[in-house]
Amino acid sequence: MRALVLELEWHEQQRGVFSVDIAADGTIATGGQDKRVSLWRLEPDWEQLRALAAQPHEPSKKQRYALAQAAAQSVRFLDTLEGHAAAVSVVRFDPVDSGRLVSGADDGYAVLWKFDAVQGKWRLEATLHEHNDMIMDVSWSADGKLLATASVDNTVAIWNTTDSTRPQLLLSLREHTNYVQGVSWDPLGTYLCSMGADRLLRVHEWSPDRRRVIRSTAVGSMVHSDATAHPCMTADASCPPSHSETQQITPVPSHPLESEPRKPSSRRLFESEGLMHFFRRLAWSPDGSFLVCPAGIVPEPRDAAPTCSSRDAASHRTKGAHVFARSNLSTPLLHLGGHEESILGARFCSQRFARRQDPTLDEDLGCWRSRLPYRLVFAIYSARGLYMYDSETPHSFAAVQGLHYGAVTDVAWSPDASFLLMSSLDGFLSLVWFERETELGKFFEESGELQTGSRSSPSTPLTTGSCSLDGGQGSHRSADPVMRCNREQPIASTLVSSDADNGHGRNTDHSTKVGEHAVSSTT
Repeated sequence: MRALVLELEWHEQQRGVFSVDIAADGTIATGGQDKRVSLWRLEPDWEQLRALAAQPHEPSKKQRYALAQAAAQSVRFLDTLEGHAAAVSVVRFDPVDSGRLVSGADDGYAVLWKFDAVQGKWRLEATLHEHNDMIMDVSWSADGKLLATASVDNTVAIWNTTDSTRPQLLLSLREHTNYVQGVSWDPLGTYLCSMGADRLLRVHEWSPDRRRVIRSTAVGSMVHSDATAHPCMTADASCPPSHSETQQITPVPSHPLESEPRKPSSRRLFESEGLMHFFRRLAWSPDGSFLVCPAGIVPEPRDAAPTCSSRDAASHRTKGAHVFARSNLSTPLLHLGGHEESILGARFCSQRFARRQDPTLDEDLGCWRSRLPYRLVFAIYSARGLYMYDSETPHSFAAVQGLHYGAVTDVAWSPDASFLLMSSLDGFLSLVWFERETELGKFFEESGELQTGSRSSPSTPLTTGSCSLDGGQGSHRSADPVMRCNREQPIASTLVSSDADNGHGRNTDHSTKVGEHAVSSTT
């Protein structure tokens, strides 16, 4: 895996980029602080980039410059869309029609854009105005007929966009009591989920026939007690989980000095409105099997806890994300913790990958054992960088950090899973690209049985129970996240960091030998 910053003027006067998205046809959209939406095409010569990056020794400054130039020259500008009166905070393509795009801005308006094939250019098709304050996130339904917009006016608006020229407001949800900072449609069309500064995940059950929400549930805390030890005490890396299908939670004996057991108590799942950054962009998996929620508060065991059963393993809080199984959206299935900075969002790769044929991985699966016949890959991101996970192991298998001077704002996967883009407030985008066969794995090939209808599998895709494991940014359990991840799972892990300054302060090459894998990156 390689990573570098694409040093070109993405928006006027190099202003911050708040959002990035990639359509099914490869068109790239960026939303910026200059009040505009810009459209691009990335057409790299991968063989050339790999040849320039494949250096047996530390590349020279000239070689690093040649690589950065080759990558920047592969970006082609297409168009600029003007229609907002304030910074564009989010852009998203229609999942069905690559020629349709929605942008949400700080002026409280969402704008629908359509590509005119006759004139060969994009045009403004409709303006959606229901919010009276900044729009933080938008989400299309899987069929592209519905659109949800989330705003800091504490509301979520649902629109019927079947007729793009005359979108219809269906309803406005007002359950949140503070800013709404993220929204995501369930790909199967049953749920609309939102997150806000009120520290709640709102799960709205949607009725397609009646076109309204029939039930709304708030998720903001979970109950725990001594009788049900915190999951990290039974699923920590120092305590290998059982090989059984369902994780067993072993009760912890009461402390000798206590005359009676403690009463169950609850703890908050999400960070407060004091979160330094303004997004909580949650994401459903492409098959609807699980939901990843950012801005999580994750209890972690202390350094001194060598075993699972001791009271010395009292937990303290770190930052991370929570994973919810579709079958139980009230309690997290898995906690992705160990991060030093708040997690701002998550994005899934649209491709499905074949499962790894490695029996040793079973020792590390624990409660994260997926019943799906394929493997899903996703990234969560903080202001500092991104961290990649899959549905087969509970640990991040790669991390990209320190590429930007400004906070990371959004992440987008290419349709063919060959690369990933990361936007930042410093006005630049960074490119992370893969050699698919060797890093993310082979694409999953559907059998006839799957094609005819195994979509029901997401209803019970993952085993019950929950565990808390470190997320790869570095934690109290290990000073070296790269080596730790490599020990815990036998695949290459990458930590990209850019501390050296070579004029622009971004082009630095790092190479680390981890086990049998040469993990390198160019930043």
